Amino acid sequence: MSVSLPDHPRPLCFPNTVLLEDDFSVDDFVGSCKRRVSIDTLRSDLESYFKTLKNSMVELINHDYADFLKLSSNLIGVDNAISDLLTPLGQLREELLSLKLSLNTAIRSMEGRLVHRAELREKKSLLNNLLSVTESVAMLERLLRLHEPTLTVDPSR
Repeated sequence: MSVSLPDHPRPLCFPNTVLLEDDFSVDDFVGSCKRRVSIDTLRSDLESYFKTLKNSMVELINHDYADFLKLSSNLIGVDNAISDLLTPLGQLREELLSLKLSLNTAIRSMEGRLVHRAELREKKSLLNNLLSVTESVAMLERLLRLHEPTLTVDPSR
């Protein structure tokens, strides 16, 4: 953020930008100014610039004060509106938690049914395989009986 200082109506014995330098040192500032002007002139310029800064700050505050008042008047009643919302929001939260619990219960039930269904599918597949094996064995038995020589019993013996 850039900070700017107000200009002074008359020239000062120092540039006002020196006050904003990151490495500003009071001792260096006073020493530099003392070499050019008397200490009374420096004091007078600093007091005069202080008054300029103070007036500028008052103007800035007065300018922003209207906005501040407008903001504060807009905030009147916000706490009541928030309080009015707390109860319905709490009820909504409870309803959502209840719904979530119901959904979780339904999901667990469906997962259980899906597992049971998978087990039934597996058993059905095993039964179909067993049925196929049984049918194959029966067909083999029939085929073996067709090719089996018939024994004839001789009654004279």
